[in-house]
Amino acid sequence: MKTTTSCLKVLILGAPQVGKSALTVRFLTKRFIGEYSSGTDCTYQTMFRYEDAALKVEIVDSASNSVTNNNKTKEIEADAIVIVYSIVDRQSLKQAQDLLDQVTEKAPFNTPVLLLGNKTDLEHRRQVSHDDVILMTHQYQCRHCEVSVAESYTAVDRPMQELLTEALLNRRLRLGQVKRRKSIFENVSRRIGNVFRRKSLEELLPKRRLARVMINVNRRSV
Repeated sequence: MKTTTSCLKVLILGAPQVGKSALTVRFLTKRFIGEYSSGTDCTYQTMFRYEDAALKVEIVDSASNSVTNNNKTKEIEADAIVIVYSIVDRQSLKQAQDLLDQVTEKAPFNTPVLLLGNKTDLEHRRQVSHDDVILMTHQYQCRHCEVSVAESYTAVDRPMQELLTEALLNRRLRLGQVKRRKSIFENVSRRIGNVFRRKSLEELLPKRRLARVMINVNRRSV
């Protein structure tokens, strides 16, 4: 029996013209569409199934180069984040690094992040070195893959499925920790309560014994 839980939110970020919208549509529909109008955020919904859970997923394809739309104090509201760069545009990797800095500062702790390089079908025009990306993934402790959104649905689907799985397991872990903390608190409270009840009984017992002695003495004197 499948159960439905609350929605997971995935944020797609990156420089203009790196293929964010093409990536999103490819993942959702298996189709590749090369041209998109930019300038506005687009939100899509799909279902993600993992074991016995059927989970609604909201994917936000962001047109902004900032994770918080220039609001420096706002926290990122996302369960998972994909940051896209183009392997034929070195500047897009620099913008990806800027986004990783913002995510590190603003995203909830342990939010899964996927750094995704697009356009591997244009390998002959590569500007982004593998070494630079490896250093970046070690620095920010994020997932990484390079794909051609234009050529392969499978190459896109696999890392996205893994990211959603990690996001779901993180949510379950957080909920489990909350329940565990609540359980620990209840156990401690129960033990403290038992100590005080035990102490009260110990204080009462001598008084009850003394009362019995007084009653016996009174009976003898009568």
